[in-house]
Amino acid sequence: MVDVAYSNERAAIYDFNKETVFNNWGVIYCAHDGKVASFTDLEGKRVAVMNGSIHTEGDQGIKALLKGFNINCTFVGVASYDEVFRTIDSDMADAGV
Repeated sequence: MVDVAYSNERAAIYDFNKETVFNNWGVIYCAHDGKVASFTDLEGKRVAVMNGSIHTEGDQGIKALLKGFNINCTFVGVASYDEVFRTIDSDMADAGV
């Protein structure tokens, strides 16, 4: 399987190998006038995330990462990645994952 991020739930269903072939990563997007160069720039911001996404939840998700850095922001949960972009575009979020 190409580009399927590991999680305990997925490991119960799929047989993952022990060697990384492809890395799976998320990207933080913001409006043209937004400036996000690092996680710390998300302090106090509204961040759109896709509900249930591997990039949102879990040990490696944005929620856990920001909590680990003690960065406080407001997560705006949406149903799709398309909605993440629409939420940023409509100024309902400052950034999105």
